[in-house]
Amino acid sequence: MADQKSDHIRICDFGNALKVKPNEELYCKYGTPEFIAPEIVNQSPISKSTDIWPVGVIAYLCLTGVSPFAGENDRDTLLNIRNYNVAFEESMFKDLCREAKGFIIKLLVSNKLRPAATECLFHPWFKV
Repeated sequence: MADQKSDHIRICDFGNALKVKPNEELYCKYGTPEFIAPEIVNQSPISKSTDIWPVGVIAYLCLTGVSPFAGENDRDTLLNIRNYNVAFEESMFKDLCREAKGFIIKLLVSNKLRPAATECLFHPWFKV
């Protein structure tokens, strides 16, 4: 049981982890619907950038208290992800700095445009 007063964060659910090898096309057919990247929904090859997508989802969820792609059911959620249908309503982000919103926007994009993990660490939001 986690200590309620702890400031430690635990990320889990690595049961489906795969090692990505250079020049090898990998596909993934499963995952937690609210957190899987569009390339998984579209049954396209995955890459290291596939793991960046859920970081954006988790950041959005932590900062707003709302899941960015959740639909009425898993099918609706997957359609929202496939269509990049995420709301950036001003009321949800009014108390956040623009760097935080910018960080999320950079991660919830096409896999070819997502930054690498090391690049994420140098985002201006982490310097605020």
